[in-house]
Amino acid sequence: MFNDEESAKLALSDTSKRISEIKDRQWKVATHCALILVFLATIFNDNSPWFKTKIPTCYQYVLVAAVVVYFVSIFTQTLKNIGRFKNIYNEIASTWLSDGVKAKYQGEFIEDEGRISVSLAAAVIVLSVLVAITIATR
Repeated sequence: MFNDEESAKLALSDTSKRISEIKDRQWKVATHCALILVFLATIFNDNSPWFKTKIPTCYQYVLVAAVVVYFVSIFTQTLKNIGRFKNIYNEIASTWLSDGVKAKYQGEFIEDEGRISVSLAAAVIVLSVLVAITIATR
């Protein structure tokens, strides 16, 4: 059985690993959605040499919307999970770390990567709008 200090070390290590994994999922979902949107834009192009089947315009919009809904649902869940694990980590760290370490980090032990998250979301949303414009203007 672990004592309190060993339990705190294990919890800090596990929580920081989970936060890192969740941040990696954000990058992956943004990358996958961007690739899917580029693929859709390519096959929706009437001059595409790879895809000769004509997809009705309404279905094209539905596919783009489905990709955006997929992205938003997973991305918001990762943001919620990061917030949850960040709170757990900060609570454990503020309880078990020395006052000097607490003062150095000012109570925030996990970096806030809000600008990166906003950039990822904006990139996917802008790309989806560009695909929709491409559909509308052909």
